[in-house]
Amino acid sequence: MGTFGFVMRRISAAIAATLLAALCQGCATERPLQTSASNTRDVPAIAMSKPAREMSPEELSALKVKVLALMEVQRALQKVLFTAAVDSCYIETGGVCRIPVEIIRVTGSDGTIYCAARAPEKVTLADTASADERTLVWSMTFPESVPADTKYYFLGEKDHGALVVRDDDKQIYNGKLGDGSGGPADPQKWNAKSKHNTRKSESVYVPVVLQDVKQADNSIKTSLCGTPDPRIAND
Repeated sequence: MGTFGFVMRRISAAIAATLLAALCQGCATERPLQTSASNTRDVPAIAMSKPAREMSPEELSALKVKVLALMEVQRALQKVLFTAAVDSCYIETGGVCRIPVEIIRVTGSDGTIYCAARAPEKVTLADTASADERTLVWSMTFPESVPADTKYYFLGEKDHGALVVRDDDKQIYNGKLGDGSGGPADPQKWNAKSKHNTRKSESVYVPVVLQDVKQADNSIKTSLCGTPDPRIAND
């Protein structure tokens, strides 16, 4: 990668980190709603706020302005969390297409570590007419070193590591941790099969990346990294 490309990549990551902090710190937190995930982990609390009294028209108007501003931040964050589209994924021996997931981190004013997972906006698989299946392998990359007290990993088996939210032609299946090469599964990799048999088909997914940070009392704080909704497409 050239110097210009490296600089632009770092600028995009910095913008995403800044927007992520603005988004996360702009959310009110009063009553956490706990949701149980598979295995034995708890998905991080979803912030819920309950007004203690009726709001005046002026307060409602001010709140509306804040919500609209937050929505703009969300849209901007979504945009910068995409990396460049891959027009034709390089296919390795065995039909493997590798998809990088870049993990960025930012520290909030209260010391909280926020994270986001950036992925190509769209990855296209060529030669769909051949109908050969492809193995998709998502692998985390880190532009900066990760502290020893912090871990990142994809969530669980099957569709947990990347939630397939739209797949009209049922192309994506059999998701698993690791890269599918055998041996102990690397939790920073996740793979799935693509049937690769329907031209012009597109699948939309959301990577599910968790962050564990060891606290001063040795407890573990688990949080969900912000992610976009990229696409896998057949040509």
